[in-house]
Amino acid sequence: MKVYFDSTCLMTPELTGVGVYAQQTFLHLKKHHKQLKPVFKGSRSLSLNCIENHIGEPATAYWSFLQDSFHKKNTLFHGPDFRMICQNRKVKRVVTVHDLVVFHEGYNDSRFRERGQKAMNILFKKIRPDHIIVPSLTVKNEVLERYPEYSDKVTAIYHGGNHLTTNLIEEVDGGSAPFKKQNPYFLFIGHLENRKNVERIIKGFEIFCERHKDYSLVLIGKDGFGAQGIHQQIAGSRFKKQIQFKGYLTSCELKQYYQNATGFVFPSLYEGFGFPLIEAMLASCPVITSHYGAMKEVAEEAACFVDPLNVESIAHGMAQMTDKGLRSSLIEKGLKRGQFFQWEKSASKVYEVYLNLLL
Repeated sequence: MKVYFDSTCLMTPELTGVGVYAQQTFLHLKKHHKQLKPVFKGSRSLSLNCIENHIGEPATAYWSFLQDSFHKKNTLFHGPDFRMICQNRKVKRVVTVHDLVVFHEGYNDSRFRERGQKAMNILFKKIRPDHIIVPSLTVKNEVLERYPEYSDKVTAIYHGGNHLTTNLIEEVDGGSAPFKKQNPYFLFIGHLENRKNVERIIKGFEIFCERHKDYSLVLIGKDGFGAQGIHQQIAGSRFKKQIQFKGYLTSCELKQYYQNATGFVFPSLYEGFGFPLIEAMLASCPVITSHYGAMKEVAEEAACFVDPLNVESIAHGMAQMTDKGLRSSLIEKGLKRGQFFQWEKSASKVYEVYLNLLL
C-alpha cells in the first residue's frame, strides 16, 4: 500500500491547528508505514524547506506522481486540511474535515463563509471522497446532518494532544529561555477572533479583577476575524495594564505559559476539537471552558464548565481557580483525561481507515 499525504498546509514556518494535525499525523504514521509519501500542490519552492523542517523529509510536487503512480492499485491519497486535490477516482481518497465553521454566521466575514461553503459543497457533492475523518462526534453529527449520504463514510478520530510533551518540540524550537516569574495570571491561547469569545473573556476578567486585583490575563495567538475590536477593547479597559498580548510563541514557550498559569480560559463559541484544552491538561494547567459542543465532549468532567455567553459565569469560573483544592482536583482530572489523546493512538486509527478502504 502506498499513501500520498498532502503536506501543502505545512508550507509555513509557524504551525497552528490544522498544521499541527498534519505534522503529527504524518510523523506518527511514518513510524509504521514507510510507503507514506509527502506531496504538495503548487510551485512555491521558497516554502518547501518549511515542509522538510516540520516532518524531516522533503515533499514532491503532486503532479509528478500522476503518470507513474496514481494508476496503480493499493494507492491512497489523504488530504489532512479540508481539501482533496486528487481527482482520480481510481485512487482511494481520504480527507480530514476539522469543522463546519463556514456554515456558522458571525465567525468569519461573509465572503470567506461563501467561499468556504462552496468549497465544502464541491468536496462532498462533486469530488466525493471515499472517506471523511473528523476530530469529534460533534463534527460527525454536523456533517451527517448536512450530508446524510455519507452515513457510512465518516469516522470520528480524536486528535492527539501530547505534541508539547515530546522531545520533538525541543529539537524544532531549540528550547527556550527560562520562564520569568510574574504575578498570577489566566491564560488564553488561540486566534484573537470572535469565535474564540475573547471579548467576553476580557469582560469576565474585568469582573474577576474587581475582587482580585493582583492577577493578569495573558493572550497568546495571531490576529483573526474581529481582532481589531479586541485590541480596541483592551486599550479601553480599566485593567489594560494587567492584560498582556504575546502574539505567536514557539511550542516550548507555550508549554511554559501553560505550566505557570493559574488557569486556562477557553470558553469558545465553536470548536471542532480544541487542541489547547488537551495541551493545558497535559501541562498541569486547570481548564475553564464552554459547557457544550466539542469542548464538553473533549473535556468531559476534567474542566470547570461555564456559559460562554455569560460574562458573570466566566468570571465565576476564574474565581473558582483561586480555590487550591478545586484547582488540584482539576489538574489531576486533566492529566488523566489528557492521556487519552495520544498522537500514536490517533494515527493508528487513521491507518485503520486506510486499510479498510484498500481491503
